[in-house]
Amino acid sequence: MKIDELFAPSEHEKEEIAIIGIDCTFGAYNGPEEVWNLIKGNKNAFSEIPEQRELQANLSYQTSKNKYIPIAYMTDIDSFDYEFFNIPKLEARLMDPRQRLFLQSAWRAIEDSGYNPLD
Repeated sequence: MKIDELFAPSEHEKEEIAIIGIDCTFGAYNGPEEVWNLIKGNKNAFSEIPEQRELQANLSYQTSKNKYIPIAYMTDIDSFDYEFFNIPKLEARLMDPRQRLFLQSAWRAIEDSGYNPLD
């Protein structure tokens, strides 16, 4: 088998798809409109670490001498509604934070599409 044959599109890959809902977050900018305005306005999303996050990070590292660089810190990263997603509290606490963020983003994308998943 030739290398070109390995990477040739399959029948499934030739089908068109439609994006009907979207969600995005970059730093403190939440949702497609805010992120688009960030890009369109050539704004900087970088900020100093929020005070509460710095305190928590210093507790984790057991020091207060850490230096944190400005990056696009996300807001409300600790406000996951585990009951809404029907996840036990202990399991939600043990979940990878990226899983929680993905669930929230996926839900917002479904809402953005106009579908009501509860119907």
